Amino acid sequence: MSGRLCAALLTLAASGTLQPVAGQNANDRLAAARAQLHAMQFDSAAVLLRGTLDASDHAEPEEQAEALQLLGVIAFYKGEVVDCTRTCPEGLVLPSLMGLEALEGLIPDRFELQHHRYGMMTFDLMVDAAGNVVPESVHLVASNLEMKPLEQALLRGMERALFTPARGPNGARVSVIVRGKLGFRNDRFEEEVPVVPRRRPR
Repeated sequence: MSGRLCAALLTLAASGTLQPVAGQNANDRLAAARAQLHAMQFDSAAVLLRGTLDASDHAEPEEQAEALQLLGVIAFYKGEVVDCTRTCPEGLVLPSLMGLEALEGLIPDRFELQHHRYGMMTFDLMVDAAGNVVPESVHLVASNLEMKPLEQALLRGMERALFTPARGPNGARVSVIVRGKLGFRNDRFEEEVPVVPRRRPR
């Protein structure tokens, strides 16, 4: 996860020179936000990105997705994301998976299930303070699923999953990185999202 986010920031750093903060439309706001992120001006970049998500900006879905992704990068570098993939602070309430969409027409074959040929996959993802999965944050850690289209369908499904937000010890909503498991075992679909980590003192 950290490598992916580092790569994203390095890409932004190479994307152009600094530009004025003001923007006339969603595309201009994104360009200005990249420049501010390049200059490590996280707060001003976040203001521009939230403006891109404002309905009055008429941003395209691709522009909205990029704005959400960059807000996730900002949160990570500001230390506002808690990594709960392996351990988690005492008192932090983990996000809870509210629903997972159907597998886009991919129905596991009964023969395959009966012969245990599907297996499980493990992945990490970032859930923001609103309970949404940050775009491009779903990262495959390990998998013994033998049907790769099914693996990809599960990963795409997790990108659209909805969660109840995580909450810190003071009750405030927080963004977290969590680990999950999905797959088929004993002829049944199983999910463990998030995997409950060990607790560490605050």
